[in-house]
Amino acid sequence: MKTKATVSARAFVYEINAQTTCAHCGARPIEWHNPEHVELNRQRYRIGSMTSRGAPIEDIRTEMARCTPLCRRCHMAEDGRLRRLVAVATAPRPIAAPKPCIECRRSYKPLRR
Repeated sequence: MKTKATVSARAFVYEINAQTTCAHCGARPIEWHNPEHVELNRQRYRIGSMTSRGAPIEDIRTEMARCTPLCRRCHMAEDGRLRRLVAVATAPRPIAAPKPCIECRRSYKPLRR
């Protein structure tokens, strides 16, 4: 059940997000990045968490001032997720070993990886 505070906090965040662009490239939509949220275990202070809890708008505004608005790509580059994603995507896949046929027991190459 949504409370009145949650709805007004969510509307406030949506309005600010609609007016804000990425600090690095100027793209939209944005996310709010602050390394302290992960490094210092401050997940309670993430903008989305505060919004869903119905935190006061002043608290959300204060936390937004401490954060950097970044688009998804810049946010992933900033915290290292983009580099890890590219590394996994470009890593060579192992080739499956030949399996024996279930009827004649001869080895054959798999049709797919």
